[in-house]
Amino acid sequence: MIEAVLLLLCVLGCVVLTVAPLPSPEFMDPKSPRARSMRVSERRWAYTLLTISSFLFLTLYAYSRGADWRAVGYLAVMMVVSIALIHPWLLVRGLLIPLGQVELAYRLSRLGGHPWLRDPTGGAVLSGALALVRRGQHHQGLASWLEGHLDDGPLRGAGVAAAGLLAASRGDVADARVLLESVEALDPELCPQAAWKIAIDWRVADAASRGAWREVLQLGRTGLKTSRTTRLVTLAAARMTGEWAEDAALVRAWLLAPRRLGNLSLLRLALRQAAPSVSETRETGDAALDRLAVVAPLAALDAAVAANDGHTPCADVVGLQVETLAALERREPDEQAALVARLALAWDRALRSNFLLEHLSGRVLEVRASHAAEELRDQLESDVAADLACALQHHRVPLSRLSALLHERERPSPVLARAIDRVTGDLLAEIDETAQALSERQHRLAEQHKRLSLVDPDGAGNFHSIELWRAWLAVRDVYEDVARVGGEQVRRLAFPTLEKQLGRLALWVWQVHDERGFADAIFLWLLREAEALGNTASADTYRHNLAVSF
Repeated sequence: MIEAVLLLLCVLGCVVLTVAPLPSPEFMDPKSPRARSMRVSERRWAYTLLTISSFLFLTLYAYSRGADWRAVGYLAVMMVVSIALIHPWLLVRGLLIPLGQVELAYRLSRLGGHPWLRDPTGGAVLSGALALVRRGQHHQGLASWLEGHLDDGPLRGAGVAAAGLLAASRGDVADARVLLESVEALDPELCPQAAWKIAIDWRVADAASRGAWREVLQLGRTGLKTSRTTRLVTLAAARMTGEWAEDAALVRAWLLAPRRLGNLSLLRLALRQAAPSVSETRETGDAALDRLAVVAPLAALDAAVAANDGHTPCADVVGLQVETLAALERREPDEQAALVARLALAWDRALRSNFLLEHLSGRVLEVRASHAAEELRDQLESDVAADLACALQHHRVPLSRLSALLHERERPSPVLARAIDRVTGDLLAEIDETAQALSERQHRLAEQHKRLSLVDPDGAGNFHSIELWRAWLAVRDVYEDVARVGGEQVRRLAFPTLEKQLGRLALWVWQVHDERGFADAIFLWLLREAEALGNTASADTYRHNLAVSF
């Protein structure tokens, strides 16, 4: 009787948990991904509670009938198997991923459950990718098989993280870095927290392998609960950058982290780094970098370079140009701008000197040239500006810093003004080419979708979403690089061109393929850019799109 009452109470609890309403719509949209994932989670926990209560009921019933311990053992095995099917991540994480069982990890994860409630398809592929990485050796067949399953569902956070791990497995670290960084571009409602943590763990390990300790600190202190290994690397990075980190805290983090033998070298490296004193910790971060960055003012540079005082001004400036180009490789942006401005001012003096004009006039008379000396000087100035523009493009010297340095002078620099104009035109042309390439790729995928619709209507909805995601990330990176180099003016000129193409792409993936997470990432980025540029009309449009997309 007691067993029957216990089972009845558990069944009633499961029913109540399953049919219970969601929180008030004032706080949550019942049709949102978060609400749907909560509903799935409630059902999973109801199944778990029913499984445990059934085990307890059958165990008590077996004991009341005089059964021995073997019957209880069989029931316990059945309960463990049932819970593993309800929550497959427990078995996948604890057994299949360490053993490198790619196919089993993927297929078992397809059953769903925590932590892939918001991205079941991408979570299954990510589980297989983790197992592939743990193998230690890339298997192209398994990697291609996993990548093919990314198109089985909408592209979300776990799917993007899986694509990044697969790129890392085949040795394409640059692609993996871009993809795993882009996980943050997706709406948190569509990105499982486990996928976000896996992406951060990989990025922290990648930054630590490059010695980018400040990047490790930035990633490790995002506020998200990180893994034990990431906490160890973050503490070591703090010690390596001169921040205070106790030896006991480092040792304790090393003991708590897995793979202690593999992390022993990192612990020794951090412990060898002497802990800073109180006076040494007063100047850290950007202040220490500012102290080391020495940028000579243009007034001193004007006095240091008197190119029109000698008899061979162009020869002197050519030597200065060789020195400047060699020094640009290992300087900070402020120093680069100062060096380029100094070189441009030296060329201005040389090209405007009376000695050069007299020398050109004499040469025109000697060779009986058809051009005047002033025309030759203008052509020489144009060539010098073109060479200087190539150097600015190659070293990605920010134009805004150059403009700020020039505004400090009373007289303009014709050479630098021409060079800036050429760089501006090249940057805008780069944006146009990138937008055109994205448009062509979208058109090609649309044609492929139409052909698949005629051959296989059921599978026509699947398209290479991760390929298009890479294309969108490439366009975004090009724009951000162009905006960083060109400054506010180039940014305002380039945004309308890119806005038009990205808006079309977002509407296409949303309306045709129901890739709402993809479209939402684009709309969110466009919204931030429109707000930064003060474009209120575009910002209101993207806010509306974000509001109705979910």
